[in-house]
Amino acid sequence: MKPALFASTLAVLLLPSLTQAQQSLQLQQASPPTNSLVPSVPFLSPSAGLDLAPSGPSEKEVLPLIPALPESAQALDSASPFGQPNGGQQAPVREVTNRTEDAVRQLKQRIRYREIKARTMALPEVREPLDASRKARSDRELRGLLQKHYERLFDRMAAAAPDLAPLIRQQQSLALEPLSEVISAGKP
Repeated sequence: MKPALFASTLAVLLLPSLTQAQQSLQLQQASPPTNSLVPSVPFLSPSAGLDLAPSGPSEKEVLPLIPALPESAQALDSASPFGQPNGGQQAPVREVTNRTEDAVRQLKQRIRYREIKARTMALPEVREPLDASRKARSDRELRGLLQKHYERLFDRMAAAAPDLAPLIRQQQSLALEPLSEVISAGKP
C-alpha cells in the first residue's frame, strides 16, 4: 500500500473519533468537577450547624490498652513459685540450631556412610562369608555366615571412618538383631 493512500485511509477512519474526544474534553473543562458517585447530603453540610466532633472520653479519661495488675496479684507472683512458670526456676537455655545446617550435615553423613559401605563391600574378605552364605545347607549355617559377614563389614567400616562410628554401630545392631534373635531362639 502506498504511503499517501495509507495516510488518507487512516485519516478517514480516525477523524470522527478524534473530534468526539476533543468535544468531550472541552465539555469537561467547561463544567466544574462533581462527584457523581456520592450524592450531596444537605443535612451534613458545614452550613447545617452540626457538631461532628467525637463524643468519646476526653484525653484525661483515656484507658490504657493493657490494664495494670492489682497489687495482690503482683505479690502472689513474687512470693509463690506457683505464679511463675517452671515453679520459679529459670527456663533451661536451649541451644539454637539451624535446621538447614543440620539437614545438610546429616545428608553428607549418610552419603559418606554409603560410599564407605560400597568400598568395604568390594573387599574380598568381607564378600567371602556372603558368597558362602548362598551355598549354606542349613538355616543355622546361613545365619552364622551372615553374622560373620556383617561383623567384618561393620568392623572394617568403623576402621575406615572413625568419625562415623556411632552411625556404623547403630546400623550394625540393626543388621545383627534379627540374626541373634533367631539363633538364640533356636538353641535348646
